[in-house]
Amino acid sequence: MDKLLMELKNVEMYFFQKRGIFSPKISIGAVMGINMHINEGEITALVGESGGGKTTIANIITGLLKPTNGEVLFRGKNIYEMNRTEFKEYRHSVQLVQQDSYAALNPVRTIEHSLVGPILSRKIVKNRKEAIQKAKEALLRVELSPPEIFLEKYPHQLSGGQRQRILLARAILMNPSLIVADEPVSMIDVSLRIAILNLMSRLNREMNIAFLYITHDLATARYIAQNGSIYVLYLGKIVESGKTRIVLERPVHPYLQALLSAVPIPDPDIEARKRKLPIKSIDISFTTKLPTGCRFHPRCPYADEKCSKEEPQLVPIEGRLCACHYAESIPEWRYLE
Repeated sequence: MDKLLMELKNVEMYFFQKRGIFSPKISIGAVMGINMHINEGEITALVGESGGGKTTIANIITGLLKPTNGEVLFRGKNIYEMNRTEFKEYRHSVQLVQQDSYAALNPVRTIEHSLVGPILSRKIVKNRKEAIQKAKEALLRVELSPPEIFLEKYPHQLSGGQRQRILLARAILMNPSLIVADEPVSMIDVSLRIAILNLMSRLNREMNIAFLYITHDLATARYIAQNGSIYVLYLGKIVESGKTRIVLERPVHPYLQALLSAVPIPDPDIEARKRKLPIKSIDISFTTKLPTGCRFHPRCPYADEKCSKEEPQLVPIEGRLCACHYAESIPEWRYLE
């Protein structure tokens, strides 16, 4: 039976913007009503368009942002009710791998400093000699060999793929239970993405580290989280969630159907037979001016008056949760005609 590691309960995050000296503050809901769970040793995917709130959720899970409302539970305990020692242990156990690997590393410090410094300051090792040895072992684990060469280099001397491996090495040095990988392959050459995904899968298997893989790319989400779970986010709300195989093989929500129909296929014959889902508009709404009712209704081909007035709630259907008024009556979507 799966053991729960991390859980978000009704999490909401609002930011406040002031447009002028005498203007009142405007409340912007980045994420609303988020309920998620991540099991120990599982790879979970969070997918959605840019600006949908994915990075906000990542920052909440890693403790970098305190949500406006809701609970963030780690091993069953609210992280904001922890004492200082417990919270410190939680911050060690949940690591973040950022999208921009160059910005995440100090450009004037060597890789040795970036890896050795954190484990010395957190007293994971007794002395610098042990820290360097541990850093070398981490570099070998992320397939950077010989490690001595990489320790003396600066970030600008490495490729994007190598820097991303450095970030993974820095994360595993903290002995984490969960790594939140925020778009880890979006800034890497397409030819190298599969290698990074395979590396994360291997770390998951060998070290029993859970991953939250955040992306806008359904293809990579399907690949890395094929045995885990997936959450589909749209304008700050989860519209469909469940086991990856179930959700992606038979998508129910029109937004997910539209996303899958937009994935290109390199074979022209298969591409010609692929079923298209014509959405009403390609324009996404702004979080500062969200539509009433269902947030997807201005683009949804099945929307009616009810969709524009009433916001659907996540309900169980066919082995997953889906937020759509007509989830049970929408035609079954198939990849090919």
